[in-house]
Amino acid sequence: MNFALPATQSESSDLREVVNAVAELPALAALSELSRWIEILAGREDMPASQRYAQTLELEVAAAPRVQDLSDRYFQWASQDYREAEPIWKTLHGYWDALGSCHEVSLHQMNAGMAGDVPAIFSALCTRVIRSLRHRLQWDLLRYGPLDEGMWQAAGQAYLYACRANMAQRLVEDVDPATPTSAEQEYLCAIGTYISGLENLAPAQIRMALQLIEHFANHFSVTVRAEPVSTHWLDAAQPQPPLRLVRQPVPSDGLRFFSAAAASQAVSAVQDVLQDGVMLTGVRWQVVPRRDELLPVLRHLASLWSIRMPIRNSRRHGMQCGVAVAPGLQPLYDVLTGVEGSDLPLLNWQIQDASLGGVGVTAPSSSSDWLQVGSLVGLQPDGGGWALGVVRRYQRGKDAQGVVGVQTLSTRPVPLAVQGVNTSHAIALDSMDADGSVRVVLGGQRFAPGRVLHGLLGGMPVMLDPIELVERGTDYDIARYRLIPQGE
Repeated sequence: MNFALPATQSESSDLREVVNAVAELPALAALSELSRWIEILAGREDMPASQRYAQTLELEVAAAPRVQDLSDRYFQWASQDYREAEPIWKTLHGYWDALGSCHEVSLHQMNAGMAGDVPAIFSALCTRVIRSLRHRLQWDLLRYGPLDEGMWQAAGQAYLYACRANMAQRLVEDVDPATPTSAEQEYLCAIGTYISGLENLAPAQIRMALQLIEHFANHFSVTVRAEPVSTHWLDAAQPQPPLRLVRQPVPSDGLRFFSAAAASQAVSAVQDVLQDGVMLTGVRWQVVPRRDELLPVLRHLASLWSIRMPIRNSRRHGMQCGVAVAPGLQPLYDVLTGVEGSDLPLLNWQIQDASLGGVGVTAPSSSSDWLQVGSLVGLQPDGGGWALGVVRRYQRGKDAQGVVGVQTLSTRPVPLAVQGVNTSHAIALDSMDADGSVRVVLGGQRFAPGRVLHGLLGGMPVMLDPIELVERGTDYDIARYRLIPQGE
């Protein structure tokens, strides 16, 4: 479906007719069309900035329910089938990219043409540029990158424009009139988003973290000089992201210092309340999380926002070594049991460093579309045996390579065929402890307290008496069982 955009202000009613026509399209197609029109508006050099802004805003308002709908659908698919989630991600990322670029064209045009009084909509334009870039950053991080460092110059320039016009803190109406925002608030949220270590979280946790960042953003602060509580710095005029404040940077007009220390204290206080059994309120949840889901995310944010830098648990040691990778529980089970023709072929990655608890690996982006934090992976270094690990950190680079941090769960995984609610494949992680207990990764069914399972371990029938849940993944559970050998 194609329509012509109105050429003049008097034809804005035609734009509304187009918006009404798009309402009949499915959400994915509708948002793609609205993005295309926004791109056309950005290229209209003959259009006054105020007119372009008004028409872009009309398209933005029309897009809002589709953006929400597609965002909800993305998270439904993200942990289940990346092939279904990918078109949604591309459409949403493309929308925020187009919207930010269009608002940026209007902002620079208006700034260049200003002589004397600042137009009333100038603060709104500054705010919407940063807001659009912040949302694009969120979608970059949801896919673990790559990240566009140039966005920091675009967002920083809009923020500096607003500061020079004394409008950085002026509230403007968002698409939702109930949630006014400002250029400074959006800039703080963007910085807070970047420094929050989202590359260490699974998609569902990232969604929680983004909502918490917005909730606690009023505890963030930005200053022109370093304060005792400053945690990060950036140059708003340069295409570089925020950095931890470990030494004083070179002075410049765009230099800004950011603090998340107060937010860290606020999150720590919330953790104490949650431990007492009270649920966090006031957050604009799309899906209200369980307490056991929320607490790890709060702990993560409190650590990253603290004035004290997080400390590594163990030192890394460089090593160069090829590694075969089984992408998930089922492929590793097939390898360990000698079954051929698993769903996904084995992959070839490269180990870069190792520590006491795991390895750092580089992975071609083309072979890791399925990968996310929380994914199980089987690893077989050159000349070694198979190990089982879980991805704890993932960042895609611009060079078609991703950096993956894998925590080792077991260096001697043993396949275990489990019969319970349904027959499924599992892997035992340990040798049997003195009390007869062992950690087991369950696939195909969840851990249930009190539910006894039966299976075959090394050809021997065993009963699995449940003790406790250790960790819940997206499509697996790690639980501790007492293994009781059974007679033939």
